[in-house]
Amino acid sequence: MTQIESLSFTDASQHARSVHDWDQTYDQLSPGRFASRLRQLCSGPFQIFHEQLNRRIVQYGQSPAERMCFSIPLCTDSQGTQNCLAILNTHEEFMFHAPENTQIFAATFARDKVLSLAALNLSPRSYRQLTTAPSLQSPWQRTSELHQRIRQQLGQALDCTPQRFNEATAKLMEHSLLGGFLDLLGSVESAGKRRRPSVPARQSLVKMSQQIALASHDEPITILDLCQRLHVSRRALQYSFQTIADTNPVDYLRSVRLNAVRRRLAMSSPAEVSIGDAAAQWGFYHLSHFASQYKALFGELPSQTLRQR
Repeated sequence: MTQIESLSFTDASQHARSVHDWDQTYDQLSPGRFASRLRQLCSGPFQIFHEQLNRRIVQYGQSPAERMCFSIPLCTDSQGTQNCLAILNTHEEFMFHAPENTQIFAATFARDKVLSLAALNLSPRSYRQLTTAPSLQSPWQRTSELHQRIRQQLGQALDCTPQRFNEATAKLMEHSLLGGFLDLLGSVESAGKRRRPSVPARQSLVKMSQQIALASHDEPITILDLCQRLHVSRRALQYSFQTIADTNPVDYLRSVRLNAVRRRLAMSSPAEVSIGDAAAQWGFYHLSHFASQYKALFGELPSQTLRQR
C-alpha cells in the first residue's frame, strides 16, 4: 500500500515518530520554538522522505531491517556534512547531529535489491564502500544534481492523486532514484579504467533490450530491470544505446511506454478509459509532463488520439 504524506510539527519527538518504520529519537539542542516539515512516500520497502528542521537536533536510533538507506543532509555547518552521502545498512545504529535549518533527503530500498544491482553496476572498490562505509564524500555537483532529482520526484509524487499512483509508478520512481544513488557511488571511479563492450556486444544488448521492453505487457521495464536480466551495468547499456541507436535507454524506454499508452487510447473510446488511467498504467503519474512528452513524440495531445476513436 502506498502512502503519501506532507506533515508539519512543533515537537521534535513527534516528528521522529512520524517517519514510517524508523526506530529513532530526535532531541532538540538549540533554544527556540521547534518547527519542522516532513514529506514522505512509502510503498513497501521503498521509501523517500524530505525533512526540514529549524533547530539543531541530534537524531539517533536504528534503521529499518532488511533495507538500505541513502541519506544526503543539506546544511551549512563547518563540518563538511553538506557533501556527504550517508549509507545505513539493515538495522544499523546511527547518530547524526543536524545544525539549524537542515534539510535531509533520504531513500530506503530493499537491501537485497540494492546489493544485486550494485554488483552489476559498481567496481569492487565501490561495492566494498557501499557495504562497509558509513558515509562517503562525493562530488558536490553530482550530489546537488541528485538533490534536485529527489526534490522533483518527491514533489511530483505528492501532487499525484492516490488513484493514479500505482505499482508501475512506484517502481519507476524507485528504480530512477536507486540508479541515481548508484551513479553517485560510482562517480569517483575513473571512466578510462572501464572496459567498453564491443560493437557486436552493443548491438546484441540493444536488440535484447528492445525484445524485453516490447514483451512486457503487464508493467513498464526500467533500466535496472534490463541490468538484472542482461547482467550488465547501466553504463554499458548507456554506451550501447548511444552508439548503436543514437539515443539513451531512458528516452527509449519512455518512448516504449508512450507508444503503449497511445495504443490503449487509440483502441478505446472516452467512455471506456480515461487518459489519466491509461497513463498511470504505464507509470506516468504527472499528467502535465506526460502530455508534454506525448505531444513531443506524436505531434498531438493524448486527448486528440482518444477523440479520433
